[in-house]
Amino acid sequence: MSAEEKQELLPKKETEKIGDPIERPTVPKVDYSKKTFYDYLGLKNDASEETIKSTYAELSKKYNPITNPDEISRYQDILYSGETLTNPVLKKFYDEYGDVSVLLFNILQIYFPLKQIEKPSKYIYGALFGASGVCACLFITVMAFFSRFIGSYSANWIYPMLATIVLCLGYLIYIAFRTKYDIAASEK
Repeated sequence: MSAEEKQELLPKKETEKIGDPIERPTVPKVDYSKKTFYDYLGLKNDASEETIKSTYAELSKKYNPITNPDEISRYQDILYSGETLTNPVLKKFYDEYGDVSVLLFNILQIYFPLKQIEKPSKYIYGALFGASGVCACLFITVMAFFSRFIGSYSANWIYPMLATIVLCLGYLIYIAFRTKYDIAASEK
């Protein structure tokens, strides 16, 4: 097949010749600037607590989904930003470490209730260390249980399992009593 026959097989536009360069597709412009919680509320980073609370109340009334159903996503951003910045502990976490630390704080707060602390990093490291200890105990228990069935574990499998269960239950009881004590102390 000759080159002329091949050119006839290719589809052609009437204004386009085969030897012409192809127009490159345009890449859409993406705004990579990240909005902060302060930006959602329209505030500067050094805003006072009273300013944050009043702006949060005003914007949450303005963008309430009942009165303004078209702006639900805006309301959710304002709600999350306002809840974070009006809580002094969360605001301290956010100002020092960013929005990922707020997410980590919310997750760890469930398992490791927080007392008032000066440094957020102390809480994060302590919670992660405690969580890794609990996970290690559970891993040892599971491995001891399965190694019993494989036959590679010569000692009785119940002893490490019982020790791990006692440690985990003791820790959970400690957390429950500490939380109860903290709630009682905060009510006084």
